[in-house]
Parts: sequence; C-alpha cells; structure tokens
Amino acid sequence: MENLNVGSIVKYAGCYYRISADRGTGDKRWFNLASIFGTKIYHKQIPATAVVEAHQEWYDRWTQSETYQCM
Repeated sequence: MENLNVGSIVKYAGCYYRISADRGTGDKRWFNLASIFGTKIYHKQIPATAVVEAHQEWYDRWTQSETYQCM
C-alpha cells in the first residue's frame, strides 16, 4: 500500500482508475480515483485498503485492445 501515490493505476470495484489525490496516513489514508486518460474524477475518499495496485494488469489488457493496436 505504501508504494501507491498520485498517478498510480489501481483496481477498484472491478475497474481500473488513476489515483488523483492521496490524503491521510496509516489507517486513515484515502484516495480520489479518476479516469486513466483524462481528468474526470469517479470516486472520492476511497480507503486505501479498498484498492489494489494494477498497473501491469491494466497495461497488459490495454496493449491487447483494438484502440492501442490501431495507434
């Protein structure tokens, strides 16, 4: 959990998000979660214990997508 910071890709409720805000410490640490591409914030004040680091998992799926392969 300590290696997560603003800009990290995480998985929450089955979807991938980018951490846009990192507040608090220890048990009271929480994040705001935004879209990976863009600035829209989807969830606010999500406890750090509810998210899982998922950069590699997201990147593997992204590189297999049609959008990525058409770039």
